[in-house]
Amino acid sequence: MSQQTIGSFRLLNEGGFIAKMSFNYIDDDGRNKGTLQSRDIFPGQTMAARLTDFGVPDGALVSLQVDVVWDGQNKADEAFAHDRRSDGIACYAIAGTTASNMLALTGLERGSAGVQKTGGFQ
Repeated sequence: MSQQTIGSFRLLNEGGFIAKMSFNYIDDDGRNKGTLQSRDIFPGQTMAARLTDFGVPDGALVSLQVDVVWDGQNKADEAFAHDRRSDGIACYAIAGTTASNMLALTGLERGSAGVQKTGGFQ
């Protein structure tokens, strides 16, 4: 089975905390790399992020990491192949409290609706 290709991730914050997205990928030399974080995602907000805006190289195997402010990190179990031309979006939701939260893949979508240039790195 071939790896699902995506160009973006989308996160819905259903928790009672502030979250930030970042991405982990494997570079051409087989090393694990991480990106900068997105801006704050407040409770009830959704943020979409194009992987090219975060410097993820085309063709890299990439996964989502969500940093929960005042707690720690949640790493997605799924990995996708980044294709800068892909309109694929991996959609996730995070819920719970600062001390006890869960990240889940909610689906894969096609189309760039709602995916805008992200910026706002910290």
